[in-house]
Amino acid sequence: MALDLDPDENPADDGIGWLAEHPGRGLFLVSVATLFLELLLIRWISTEVRIFAYLQSSILVACLLGLGMGCFASGRRPDIRMTVLPLVIISAFLSVPELRAGFTSISMILAGQGGFPAWGTGAAEMFHGMTAVAIFVVSMAMTGVMLFLVWVAFIPLGQMIGGLIERHDDTVAAYSINIFGSLVGIALFTVLSVMNSGPVVWFVVVGLLLLPLVHGLQARRGLNMAMLVVVPATVAIGVWWQSADEVIWSPYQKLALETLHHSDAATGFAFDTHRVYVNNTGYQEALDLRPKTLRQAPSIFDSALAGASQYDLPFAFKPRPAKVLIVGAGAGNDAAGAVRNGAGAVTAVEIDPRIVEIGRRLHPEAPYAKPNVTVVTTDARSFMATTLETYELVIFGLLDSHTAGTMTNARLDHYVYTVESITRAKALLKPGGVMTLTFEANKPFLVQRIRATLERVFGRPPLIFRIPRSAHGWGGVMFVSGDGDAVDGALQASPGLAARVTRLQEDYPVVAGGAVRPTTDDWPYLYLAAPRIPLLFVFLGAIMLFIFAVCGRMVGLGRVAVGWARPEWHFFFLGAAFMLLEVLMISKSVLVMGNVWTVNAVVIGGILGMILLANLIKAKWHGIPVRLAYGLLLAACLALYVFDLATLTEWPFAQKVTALAILASCPMLFSGIIFIDSFDRAPDKARALGANLFGALIGGLLQTMTFVTGLQFLLLVVAGLYLAAAGVVRGRPLD
Repeated sequence: MALDLDPDENPADDGIGWLAEHPGRGLFLVSVATLFLELLLIRWISTEVRIFAYLQSSILVACLLGLGMGCFASGRRPDIRMTVLPLVIISAFLSVPELRAGFTSISMILAGQGGFPAWGTGAAEMFHGMTAVAIFVVSMAMTGVMLFLVWVAFIPLGQMIGGLIERHDDTVAAYSINIFGSLVGIALFTVLSVMNSGPVVWFVVVGLLLLPLVHGLQARRGLNMAMLVVVPATVAIGVWWQSADEVIWSPYQKLALETLHHSDAATGFAFDTHRVYVNNTGYQEALDLRPKTLRQAPSIFDSALAGASQYDLPFAFKPRPAKVLIVGAGAGNDAAGAVRNGAGAVTAVEIDPRIVEIGRRLHPEAPYAKPNVTVVTTDARSFMATTLETYELVIFGLLDSHTAGTMTNARLDHYVYTVESITRAKALLKPGGVMTLTFEANKPFLVQRIRATLERVFGRPPLIFRIPRSAHGWGGVMFVSGDGDAVDGALQASPGLAARVTRLQEDYPVVAGGAVRPTTDDWPYLYLAAPRIPLLFVFLGAIMLFIFAVCGRMVGLGRVAVGWARPEWHFFFLGAAFMLLEVLMISKSVLVMGNVWTVNAVVIGGILGMILLANLIKAKWHGIPVRLAYGLLLAACLALYVFDLATLTEWPFAQKVTALAILASCPMLFSGIIFIDSFDRAPDKARALGANLFGALIGGLLQTMTFVTGLQFLLLVVAGLYLAAAGVVRGRPLD
């Protein structure tokens, strides 16, 4: 794949001349397509190849690398085939069963490497010696191939954006069109997410957005249009090949349903259960644990566990509670356990609305239809922060999501297990209340981290025992905390319960690691053994540098960062600072408002809205005092460093929304004013935008420092980068 184009030719002569004739319309269309395709690939690839869910920012970084190199190459004729062909290859990789199996196996092979544990077993644990090394190298190469394809796909789009902004006679207006188009792309993808659409529909939309660009090609027009049809068709065939009974794309993740048929060999009693796969991994199963089912299927269910499953045991420590809170309620197993054990009012909190619908529709015990069960579809942390109720029993279900949030290193469940979160959960307990937390803690340090957090909050170590997987549930490590006298009293009052706990501790010993750092709202990395940058992120950085230095030369773009002058370095620092500031604002907003997908969409849209406002200010008042903007931006960073936005979490809803909007928007607005003032005066708009995107790429990689420093420290880094941007051009014009 190469750019077989004359670098001296103008983009207007590449066969899509209508873009040059109407640069505003063309820029809008390309911007919509670019943002939509970026969100599509981030979500789809990280869903199908789970390692990219842990390294979700890697797809974003590859997109930025392609866009940046494309902007620097805006003097070359863009070839839209370089966008369409990689999409065909990616769709084949993730849809054809044999190819898909190879790429999905990457996650299992790389799991646990470099202190970044995931579900499953890593290559070092499955294999030994040179075999493990070879398999690991091949897996990293496959990861690099996927990132290479994403990078290539965005080069022509970057060329078009850079060239069209350069061609437009009003820089501020052109950049505003670019941002507005990006907003439309985000809104379009958000709407499709609300409609539960999947990748087939997404790629149809991409095809429609790219069609005017492809249609304008003078050469191979029919071939490129055919490839636009091949992509969604290939994805559709891949969906058809999957064996699931039903596939649902929720706003958060891909859900697949499988009906399991059971028949007791002794009695002939038959019944069904429904298993839910999240991102192609078994996640939960809607179980039928009613006493009559257990009696009629003795060869399936262990009679010794009747009434003592992981969904029943919490009620042995707090019998017949009047009010119960369940966070991470899933399809309803915990709520069903509450109903079976005579609980009064039950509040079940689940973040994914589609999983709630599955529970309502398919759970054999229909717990969500019971009059005493109230289902709340929201983030667990957000609910606990805002509820005014108190409970006799708080149950943390198997709340262990491995889906990452947009543009951040934090997974959906990270903020649920911090010291601050558990402290809030404690505040929701009535006097004498009990809290149980079940977690698949498959590493000693995870056991120790949760144990130490609970001990720190409740003042005494929790009761810990492992529940094995069986027909009664998928098991996990159960931690019992709360009122110590209530827990001890339950064991003393029920010799059977005490004997069962002792037996579980003996038969399934739980090993805790040594001293570990507790997770906090500033350092929420539950799955990281110690504060360090995981090796997978180091490998990611190496792959990106390889693509930049080696693969870039393959397509004639390898020397784009050579010979930079002050303007390029100025925009580079601005891009790195803005990306880190954006990551921080998203992380803090998610913490304050809850880690729900709507918050991510609104926050990113709000950031782009601030950029548009900055552009409007520039258009209305040309003589903006940029030094004042720098001063206000640095002051805002220092103020936010002192006043952590996380303190807003427990404020009343209206007050925290207002405070968050003001505090988070100020630095983004000042940053936007600085950028648009510099961009308007830049001598080469395309190179300036390219350098800015390269800076954003580095900012995306730099966010990994939060694994060591925590989130707040980013504000000091942001301030330093903006000072560097100001220092590069201090007292000297950009041109």
